[in-house]
Amino acid sequence: MLSSRGNTSTTPLSASTSSTSLRKTQPPFPLVRSKSFLSRETSCDNALDLSYGKGQRPFSAAIIAASQRDEPRVNNVYLQRNDLQQLPDELRLMVNTTYLDVSFNSLASFPETLFHALPELRFLAAQDNALKSVPATLAECSRLEHLMLFKNWIEHIPDDLFEFLPELRTLDLAVNELCELPQQLFLHCVKLRELFLRKNRLRIISPKIGNLVHLTRLILSENELETIPQEIRHLARLQVLDLSCNKISLIPSEACEGLLMLEHLALNGNEILNLSGTCFSGLSALRILNLEQNPLSALPAAIGTLPSLEELWIDIDDDSPIISPPLAICRRGLDVVKLYLRENVKSGTDVGCWSIHGFQDGDQLAVAFERSFTIQCRETDMQLISASKTVGAGVMLSTVLMEELDGSGVPARSYPLHPSPVAEDGSFTVVYSARQKGARRIQCCIAGDEISGSGATVILLPRPVSLEHCICQGDALEKGTAGAITTFKILPRDEFGNLSTTFPEKKPPVWRIHLTRAAAGMKKSGSSLHDNSCASVRTTSAAASETFKWAVTPNEDGSYTGHYSTTLAGLYRLRVTLNDTPLPILTANTTSAIVCVSPGPTAASRSTASLNTELRTVVGERMAFTVRARDRFANDRREGGDHVLATLRNANGTVEECTVVDTADGQYTVSCTPRTPGISQLEVRIRASAQESISGHRDIHGSPISLNVLPAPRSRSDYDNAAATITHLEMELVRVNKLCTDLNQQLHLHTAGAMSRVARTNTVAARLGAGRQAVDDVGAYLSMSDTI
Repeated sequence: MLSSRGNTSTTPLSASTSSTSLRKTQPPFPLVRSKSFLSRETSCDNALDLSYGKGQRPFSAAIIAASQRDEPRVNNVYLQRNDLQQLPDELRLMVNTTYLDVSFNSLASFPETLFHALPELRFLAAQDNALKSVPATLAECSRLEHLMLFKNWIEHIPDDLFEFLPELRTLDLAVNELCELPQQLFLHCVKLRELFLRKNRLRIISPKIGNLVHLTRLILSENELETIPQEIRHLARLQVLDLSCNKISLIPSEACEGLLMLEHLALNGNEILNLSGTCFSGLSALRILNLEQNPLSALPAAIGTLPSLEELWIDIDDDSPIISPPLAICRRGLDVVKLYLRENVKSGTDVGCWSIHGFQDGDQLAVAFERSFTIQCRETDMQLISASKTVGAGVMLSTVLMEELDGSGVPARSYPLHPSPVAEDGSFTVVYSARQKGARRIQCCIAGDEISGSGATVILLPRPVSLEHCICQGDALEKGTAGAITTFKILPRDEFGNLSTTFPEKKPPVWRIHLTRAAAGMKKSGSSLHDNSCASVRTTSAAASETFKWAVTPNEDGSYTGHYSTTLAGLYRLRVTLNDTPLPILTANTTSAIVCVSPGPTAASRSTASLNTELRTVVGERMAFTVRARDRFANDRREGGDHVLATLRNANGTVEECTVVDTADGQYTVSCTPRTPGISQLEVRIRASAQESISGHRDIHGSPISLNVLPAPRSRSDYDNAAATITHLEMELVRVNKLCTDLNQQLHLHTAGAMSRVARTNTVAARLGAGRQAVDDVGAYLSMSDTI
């Protein structure tokens, strides 16, 4: 810390008239919350104090008694430090409560009806609990002025909550998990005076914060802010601004213009590289400024003009990045630093006198080679300023940056360059180099303003290709599809990983892709593919002869694309050579990769059915066969998902749908039961994707298939029924013969009725003849069945 309390000396820099106080601890920063809000009078008659376990738990009786008291009415209720997990329901009876303190408990939420019953509430303290959100019902307390919710687990605040809290004066949400703030906070809480948001996860502050014109304290430390809105300059009454411990790299020069009452500004623990020379101009009331723990190389000249500045916190150790003012000046105290910065403005050696020498815009340089340039200052007569005059006049570089540009010329990132100590002629030498190719812009500033020659661009070119640093990468180095052209990237790189188009010994590149069948039994490891998914791929004898094609084509960015295709599925070993030298394969960490080439989509013309050669069956007998799906190169498919249709067209013209079961290994089990004897047609069709229309089905090889359906043989029950019939007929024949005998005997005895009896006998004889004929027919039928 550089301190100058009570020291208004304007003596020259060489005089040592003021002492320097160096401290490593943090500065005595102002309190982050007002004592007046935390103090309370618990002994007054209108207070119900149940804090620290006072009173008989669960406090219901005490609360009910207090709510029924007429004079004096209870306005303040204290329930802090009771380890409460939920508040007593009787609290809603305390309708006159204006001050409620439930801090230092274990509350995860508030009762839903609590705030509806407390319309007079002015102060709510609920810090150090386990709250995860702010209840929306808090909007019922439209007179609320102070809301203390720090040190909870709050992640969310209702969007419209602050619309109904226009009287809010203090809001403390420090030490929570907030990532953003509702916009209504900045639109409706315009009376807010203190806003504490320390230690959350905020990444951005809305520009509408400029609406909080009555704000006096704004604490945003320990968040994830990368910049601050320039609208913060509208906070004319702001006295304390804490932006420490964030990721801020840029402070807009206009952000501090209107902060005329600002007394304390903390920017320590950020990533600030450069500050405009006029960044802090106009902060006439500023007393404490903390810039520690930043990669800041120069202090802005405006610090020298701050009339009320008493403490300036900067890094002044030997490894400090500050070069302007020199550390020797910084260690002599705040007054000397301010004088140094003021003299820098008065010296006449302003930004217009400085220039860069040693490179021009568009210079080209190979990566990793060191290059230097000088920065010089000339007076009005074009004479170089001497080293002693340069230091004495307080002239020093504030920023030297090298910016890495993307393809569109926009800076992607930047990093500082450190000039050498001033030379005898007053110039500075800057040495720079980079290992990544591309455009780099050199930016040099004096007191935050760019000097002549700043902004020039240097083109860094890659070195010649290093074979051991070239790589091949892409999914095609792990898997492919039979018959499909598979591509992967070839990156010819130099020793620093840059793509290069210059090859060793200036030989033209000769590329070659080698794809050979892997040895039997070899398995693929280190991949997301299972070994058996590729090792089990088979091809039929009808498979076409293997065809392997490859090509290597250049790309605009200097890389190459490798193409290959093969018609035979299975495991392959792939290698890529440049001028007969194998290149490393990124995914395999070696110069060869094991590639699993899977079968292509199902082709109906190559798919077959496993039917027997006789192609005949019997009516009523269930038949089953397997359909094998293959791609157009006759590679067996090893996964299901195809749509197979099988129908049986009977001899009588009826059509029966067959049952198809997908076994998920490229095979489909088809079953059906013929119902009619004769020549039937079995049609088997397949399509590769279930999303295709019905017209996408195609007959498999050999479809339709003719089937000879034979009649079904008789069963044993038929034989048993025929034998029973014959036995019955034989018994009937015996009975008829006996009847005939009886009739013949009676014929002689009964002459008068002979004719009628003869007629009856003839009828019986006829029936007997018919029975014998039936017996003969059954015998013939049985003979025919045996023949079948």
